[in-house]
Amino acid sequence: MFINSMEKVITWEEYAKHTNNLDCWLLIDGRVYNTTTFLAEHPGGDDVLLKYSGIDATKPFDHQQHSAYAVSIRDSRIEGKIEDAPMPEGHEERVKQIKAEYQEKKRQRDEERRREISKLAKDNQSQKAALGSSRTFTAEEVSKHNTK
Repeated sequence: MFINSMEKVITWEEYAKHTNNLDCWLLIDGRVYNTTTFLAEHPGGDDVLLKYSGIDATKPFDHQQHSAYAVSIRDSRIEGKIEDAPMPEGHEERVKQIKAEYQEKKRQRDEERRREISKLAKDNQSQKAALGSSRTFTAEEVSKHNTK
């Protein structure tokens, strides 16, 4: 792979922020790749990419002996290179915390959506009950509300 001396340098702190299914970066051989749009396509599933986001994924990537095609897909998603400093003390724990916070926010959003859907369904049932199933409309009543 061609190494560009003008490559964007990404700090460990910045890299740690991209660890979820809406924004997923991987660090492989000192390079950072934005794999967000590839999550759904990854043959091993998105879980494996998400598992290694925020930490050094070089060993797991190499262990799988990816094809030249897979490497070309990875290389097309380069974001930059990780800063020269070693991984900071406690970085992996911070990444776990960030992932847990994201999952909790996602759980809360999902629960809120479920409540909204449930409320809408109940409101819909109430409206149907208020109208009554025996109610009929004359052609004249319908024509009053018909807009052309």
